[in-house]
Amino acid sequence: MKNPCIVGGFLCLKHPTFATYALLTKKVVFFALMQLDYSLLLENIKSRRYDEATRAHVLSPAFEDQQLATCVRYALEAMQEVDTAYAYKVYANTRRIHEHISKELMVRNIKAQVRYQGALRTETHIRLYGEVDMLFVMEENASHKDVFLLGQVLREIVTKQNHHTVDYSDGVRIRILTQKPVCRINLIPCAWINNAQYTETRHEIYRGIVVYNFKDKTRKKHLPFLNMGRISSKDMVTEGGYKRVIRLLKSLSTDLSIALNSYELTSLIYHMPDEQLMADRYHELSILPHVSKYIGGLVTDKQAFELLLSPSDKELVFGNRPAKRDVVKKLHTALDGLLTDLREQVGSDLAREIRYAGEQPIMQAK
Repeated sequence: MKNPCIVGGFLCLKHPTFATYALLTKKVVFFALMQLDYSLLLENIKSRRYDEATRAHVLSPAFEDQQLATCVRYALEAMQEVDTAYAYKVYANTRRIHEHISKELMVRNIKAQVRYQGALRTETHIRLYGEVDMLFVMEENASHKDVFLLGQVLREIVTKQNHHTVDYSDGVRIRILTQKPVCRINLIPCAWINNAQYTETRHEIYRGIVVYNFKDKTRKKHLPFLNMGRISSKDMVTEGGYKRVIRLLKSLSTDLSIALNSYELTSLIYHMPDEQLMADRYHELSILPHVSKYIGGLVTDKQAFELLLSPSDKELVFGNRPAKRDVVKKLHTALDGLLTDLREQVGSDLAREIRYAGEQPIMQAK
């Protein structure tokens, strides 16, 4: 921990390094009382939406409007989708790395197919230049030793490109910090799993992968493409409400140093009833009480929490991990703190019309 300071009743951490990306953002740790410092939280959003090329923040026009309460601006801005033009820039960068690595693997006679996954693919990222996972997938009969060797070779290849910062400390992914734009790209060595549904249909959405953690000597099988497909389908059914809530939960988790990753947050509310994630235009905040009630039900019901499934309906999200339940409780407490502040400004049911995204704000009187 470096350079701690107290801001608005919270301990603010300025992280060192990989962490320069990790993020040019101030983070906040919980104290006993849940009191959110919105001036700090709004600054965090600005940091995540900073475009180095133009030296400007890419935000909704209403973000700086002082007529809207800070808690309202934080909640609504956090829900907004990042302009897809920036995703294209990340993918262009990723593609160059992909092509360079593929040539190097060919020279070494190592065969691996490349696929993408992660928040950038599902449009649930919260940073202007969101991170992306590049899967380097070996054939199904590849052993853990083959995948281990692939990981070592990938690290060697990208380390030689001295404009990259490389980190393989977690034993799962090789993290690259690129420049211009500054973004994180994760290289994940893994192997295919050709399950029965894929074998029958030959549709890759049903194909699984196995990912190894060479630090902990464990492995995990999952269905990333089916998960991503169902995330997008649910968002279409809920008219964008599902992904709006995911972005807000990610923002809270990032800003308050709550240790939940993108997969866990996306899965956390996937099984909420669709109608509870839907709201008329300009009434997006009215979704949040339903979200709080749903998450609250999970953290108070140990069995439901442990049996929660991913969008694929094949993977336990948390399983028997009591520590994760405590972490989700912190997120629920943070969300309830935000709800309390929003109700003071907007009304108890949060149903007041607020025209926010892409236009000047208009909020109906109570």
